[in-house]
Amino acid sequence: MSKKWPTWRITLREAPTTEQWEMFTWRVLEELGSIGIEEQPAGFTAEAENLPPRNARLFFPSPDDGHTRIDPEALARMAEETLGRGVAILDPEEIEDQDWGANWRQYFHRLQVSPRIYVGPPWEAELPAEAQSDAFLIQIEPGQAFGTGTHETTQLCMRLIEDWLEPGECLLDIGTGSGILGIAAVKLGGIYTIGVEYDPVCEENFYLNAELNGVRDKMKFILSPDPAKGLEAAMEQGCPEPSRIVCNMLSERFYPLLPSLRSINKPMALSGFLWSEEASVVDAVKANGFTLLRKYQLDEWGAFLCMPK
Repeated sequence: MSKKWPTWRITLREAPTTEQWEMFTWRVLEELGSIGIEEQPAGFTAEAENLPPRNARLFFPSPDDGHTRIDPEALARMAEETLGRGVAILDPEEIEDQDWGANWRQYFHRLQVSPRIYVGPPWEAELPAEAQSDAFLIQIEPGQAFGTGTHETTQLCMRLIEDWLEPGECLLDIGTGSGILGIAAVKLGGIYTIGVEYDPVCEENFYLNAELNGVRDKMKFILSPDPAKGLEAAMEQGCPEPSRIVCNMLSERFYPLLPSLRSINKPMALSGFLWSEEASVVDAVKANGFTLLRKYQLDEWGAFLCMPK
């Protein structure tokens, strides 16, 4: 009996805004662990190719490989919260294994994040011939954990870590998901990464990716909804004290965490918000005792470098 791969077909009754569609796809990829989104077609008209699609298909890992089956209610709730009530019609589908091979590799390829950093799946685990001598590749096994390196906020955070983290420092990664940012930190010379995450489904993928990249002994997963309490638990287990924080989460998720993040009293890279939210994020950061040092933007998304006052 051949393996079945779960997909969800989405039909949009009306056109969402670009920002709504960006937020929906971010959450599907990062929160539900989708391994690909096929948009059909690219725009509502031939003259508007940059608009959101009229139809799309979401691809997910197979439960036959031990992955958790997607909760239809969670997907429907996410569509309603981001696209609007009644906008999206969701229909489950399954794809036979022989059809999936091409789809899997169609959506996950090696990509270059910076002159030094490449990210790719295990089946593309070699650097390109033209890579510079100090370049390295982070292998990420797609799964139901946040962060495959394809999203703009993940790339922004990796570039920030590259420019900002000093060799020998320990990074505290809040909302660690797949562990991709922590792996980048260690490969860039960091001594250790503590990953704090509220979702237990991420732990297996976190350690799998750490193993793939040969940094398992320099990574620690802590399950906690509170950054400061998660750090306290890590320190009790013998982890080194972090020098810097990175937090890549949706704004609705990181807003309640800002007081806890401020109590840690370390410099912080903050991302996961649309650039249209810039003003409100600035206000929230300042209201919670941070000074804003720099702003970064990649396409529709933003990142801030913050210092505790």
